[in-house]
Amino acid sequence: MATRVSFAVPQMSLDAWTERLETHDVSVERVERPEEEALRFAAPDGLPLELVGVPETYPGADSAWTGGPVPKSQAVRGFFGTTIPALHPGRTLRLFTDLFGWEVTYETDDRVRVQPPASTPAPGQAIDLATTPAPSAGRMGRGTVHHVALRAGDADEQARWQQALRDRGLHVTEVKDRQYFRSIYVRDSEWTSGVLLEVATDGPGFATDEPVEQLGARLQLPDWLEDRRDELVRALPPLDRPAPLRRSS
Repeated sequence: MATRVSFAVPQMSLDAWTERLETHDVSVERVERPEEEALRFAAPDGLPLELVGVPETYPGADSAWTGGPVPKSQAVRGFFGTTIPALHPGRTLRLFTDLFGWEVTYETDDRVRVQPPASTPAPGQAIDLATTPAPSAGRMGRGTVHHVALRAGDADEQARWQQALRDRGLHVTEVKDRQYFRSIYVRDSEWTSGVLLEVATDGPGFATDEPVEQLGARLQLPDWLEDRRDELVRALPPLDRPAPLRRSS
């Protein structure tokens, strides 16, 4: 299981985020690492989360959401990365470096960070391999992450990764149609340290069945679940839209 999920925020906003979280009775731990500072806390369901301070040159820095209750100067810049246990550090590391072509950007006594080549900058590309994980295995339930998704540009690239994984002797699923993208999955006790990895395509995208300006306004279901709409809607918890930011004049 992924042991921590991290989001990127501007480096200069960490003090403001500390104050905001504590104001909402969230216990925060400030972590200083050689390469960055971060705030650690837990989601209500227990999932460990992290806000990582990033420079303004971080990919996607200009795409901060402005519709939330914090100003743009503090807004989350997107997904930063995740931490997964490396129960078999050698093989799991080689899976990312030798097969996927990622690079080790730094390592410590208990952690190795791998990222795609610097020539392809994009947000959300950091995976930390925890080389001294907790001894117990993860179980599905509240506060857990089902899988870690990697990005393939299109179906042809996905097929190449599928074959490359199979050439390593790993069992890889057939392509799964997820309506907005196509996915393959692989899990191996050594190569992935038991973590379920997904390789998903970019397309066809979320604007295939509704206009972009209406995204999120209505629950969208794939055709094979549409006849269960009433049942599924009743089972979903209500979502409250955040209050709009009050700007001072």
